Amino acid sequence: MWALAVFAGLFIWHEVDEYRVLVPWLRANQQRLPARVARMRMSERQFGLIAFEQLLLVFLIGGLAPQLWLKAMVVAYLIHLFLHCAQMLYSWVKGYFLPLYSVVFQVPLIVVLLWFMPPHLLAEPADGVSLGAASFVLVLVMFGNLAVMNLVARKLIPEV
Repeated sequence: MWALAVFAGLFIWHEVDEYRVLVPWLRANQQRLPARVARMRMSERQFGLIAFEQLLLVFLIGGLAPQLWLKAMVVAYLIHLFLHCAQMLYSWVKGYFLPLYSVVFQVPLIVVLLWFMPPHLLAEPADGVSLGAASFVLVLVMFGNLAVMNLVARKLIPEV
């Protein structure tokens, strides 16, 4: 359970950083962003609902699923962080830098967490499921959940 507690703390730190930075940044740079990204704007309340639901998923998967799936969730989160790194670089090149600094600090912390989490990175697949396969599934779940929750948040909490 120590790994879940550490991961949850890192996850909350990143969500607070996104809340503090991303929502106002999307609003401030809406005219400069590509059309597809500009449509992704959201209110603080919508973001809060999405973040809360994601945190519930972290605790459900981390608390109820076998250790392999907790580790796969952390791998999926690491991929999420790498995408934020690319987003930061792209926004810097384009002249509207997105300063999500928690990402820069968390990438090495997540790598260290993954190394010390059971099962070991080089372990044989558990119950016929490899870490790579479980991580792939959870990356798909992560993107699907984010898309669905954006729609749900827009329906439940209309922007003012």
